[in-house]
Amino acid sequence: MRMSFYIDPLPIDDPKRIGFDPYPWKSFAIWIETQLVRWGYLEREEAKTLDYEGMADEVFLTNDVREAQHALSLPTTDEEYKTERILGRSFDPADPDPWIERDVALADLQRK
Repeated sequence: MRMSFYIDPLPIDDPKRIGFDPYPWKSFAIWIETQLVRWGYLEREEAKTLDYEGMADEVFLTNDVREAQHALSLPTTDEEYKTERILGRSFDPADPDPWIERDVALADLQRK
């Protein structure tokens, strides 16, 4: 099986699937937080009151990365959030609830 091929729940062949952007996008931190619900580390009710952006600010230190990029004369950005493309789907960090609901429903199906 090619590394670019995955099932979610339909087969998708995306050669860019394993691309990597080392910049600590806070939008990606929010997606990771949604996965804590999917994996059962956070209850759905807890997720409704979670300060996603506050947690992302504490964990993904974009200011430190920008300083390092400037010191190394590397290009950087002032942006911290973007619409992520994950497993062939768009993730809007401003509205993580639909992603959580879909992923939790899929995880429930997989457990049956």
